Amino acid sequence: DVSDWSSDVCSSDLQVNTFLAQDLAVREQEQAKRDAAAAAKAAEPYHAAVMRAQRLAHEYHTKAQELATAGNVLKQQAITLAGSAEHYQYTGNVVQANQIMVQAHSLFASATADQNQATKLKATADEVAAMIPSYTLAGQAAAATAEAENAPGPEPAPEPYFLQLKRS
Repeated sequence: DVSDWSSDVCSSDLQVNTFLAQDLAVREQEQAKRDAAAAAKAAEPYHAAVMRAQRLAHEYHTKAQELATAGNVLKQQAITLAGSAEHYQYTGNVVQANQIMVQAHSLFASATADQNQATKLKATADEVAAMIPSYTLAGQAAAATAEAENAPGPEPAPEPYFLQLKRS
């Protein structure tokens, strides 16, 4: 009977198409995994550079804050000493007043040096932090290039049906 034969052929075609679709899905999944691995490997050095730059910028910012704080403390101590020197000067202890004032000036100079160094460190930290987006973009570009290079070429187009019939 033609209808039974037609039903069997359609059922067989459906099974073959289902198998082909599943096989294609598995191959595409495996290719996607290979693409992702190639992209990750290509981006790895740039990601490491970003991590190093972030760590370095953080360390410089932290050191700059520490120096700025130390400078502020030293300036406050210098002001306190200068006030004390004025008191000694007022009470007639000129030698002690001069010694204390020398200490105050020394503290103030040290505080200024700390704050200048803090400013330089902060500028360096900001400069390093400003480079991070470039490394990120370079990593993304490397990943995209690796993924494109890893992608399979296009599958050949099937031959026209009439050429397939001639070979049969």
